[in-house]
Amino acid sequence: MTAPLHRAPRSDSDTIRAKTLRGLILARRLDTARRRRGYTTRKLAGEMSMSAAMVNRVMTGRRVPTALEIGGLCALLDIRPDHRQVLYRLAATADRTDWIIRHGHDGPDPVRDLEALATTITTYEPDLLPAALRTPAYHHATRQPRELERPEPDTRRKSVYLVPARVLDDHDLPGEVRQAQLRHLLAEPQRVRVLPRSAPRQSAFRVLEIDNFPPVVHIEHHTTSIVLERADSTTATAALLAELRALARPERDTTTILRDLLPLSGGA
Repeated sequence: MTAPLHRAPRSDSDTIRAKTLRGLILARRLDTARRRRGYTTRKLAGEMSMSAAMVNRVMTGRRVPTALEIGGLCALLDIRPDHRQVLYRLAATADRTDWIIRHGHDGPDPVRDLEALATTITTYEPDLLPAALRTPAYHHATRQPRELERPEPDTRRKSVYLVPARVLDDHDLPGEVRQAQLRHLLAEPQRVRVLPRSAPRQSAFRVLEIDNFPPVVHIEHHTTSIVLERADSTTATAALLAELRALARPERDTTTILRDLLPLSGGA
């Protein structure tokens, strides 16, 4: 497993963004290692025989390092051999913007890298509760094919879920399952924004918002993830998200809505 990404403090140099997500992931991994080893940009530049400005461009994703430079950085920053291979692959494909990720492959999951980069992750599913909100009983009652996965704690803090009201009172499910699910949602109502029953029945998606980068769209289809980062491929989804956000009930209403549904589900 590769080392986790950590968000670096924002600076003036961050206002010019990396050209691609792969370039940004590469830069963030290198910058995390630099900070962990206690190197300033200037000190690292001296060790690498590079200018401080060039190292800064590498650490912010505005310049993709060569394979030789990655080797030198890995040696100085004591990056493990298995992590180095990830960096080499990112550098070799840094100009690519197509992402088709098949789950179950060996190696790190790029979606986890993208989640770590995001400041906000908004999820919309038109007909079911998103997986991260489900109780095991709800998940199994809806006959979902894969095991229920729980998000990492840092992902939970940045996640918002847009939930159509029709999903919350699905009468095709046993009453005790619906009741337990509603109580589960009531434990963290700030994560849920309720939409009208008439909310569009578009395909499920997630939008990841990253500092100094256009919105990124993540779509899961069975065992495959598709990530869209080019503006020409994300515009329609970004517009739909804006529409859904405008339709969503205010956060303060969520608890009331969930409590009102409990008696209808057989709750006390």
